[in-house]
Amino acid sequence: MSMFIRSIKYLGIALLALLVVMIGIALLNQPKSLSNTPRVVSLTAKDATHIHSTALEHLAEATTYRIIGYDDANNDSINHESILAFHNWLKRTYPLVAKVARWEVINGHSLLLTLKGSSNKPA
Repeated sequence: MSMFIRSIKYLGIALLALLVVMIGIALLNQPKSLSNTPRVVSLTAKDATHIHSTALEHLAEATTYRIIGYDDANNDSINHESILAFHNWLKRTYPLVAKVARWEVINGHSLLLTLKGSSNKPA
C-alpha cells in the first residue's frame, strides 16, 4: 500500500510542477495584443455629443423598417421589400462599411458583412 501512496505523491508533485511551468509560459509569452498599451482616443465634448445624437438618429431610423418575420411554410410573414430596403438604408447610412466590407445576402434576406483585418495573424 505504501508503494501506491508514494506513486500518487510523485504523480501529484509532477502535475503540480507541470502546472507551474504552464502558468510561467503563459505569463511570459503573452500575445502582443495583450501586452501593448491600448491607444486612447480623446474626443471633445462636441464630438461625443454629435456621435451620441447620430447613433440615436440611426437607431430611430433603423426601427422604422419592418424586418422581422417568421419563416413558415407560406413565407407570408416575411416582408421581403422592407428587408431589401433596410439593406439599402445600411449602405447609404454607413458608406464606408458599404465600400470596405464584403456584403453577402443569404437565403434572400439574411445579411452577412465581412470586414478583412489588416493582418493575417490570429489575434
